[in-house]
Amino acid sequence: MLSNVVYFIYIWALHFS
Repeated sequence: MLSNVVYFIYIWALHFS
């Protein structure tokens, strides 16, 4: 699901920022 990908990227961005 695209939603899962968006959610994963969102969490990854929070950790990377």
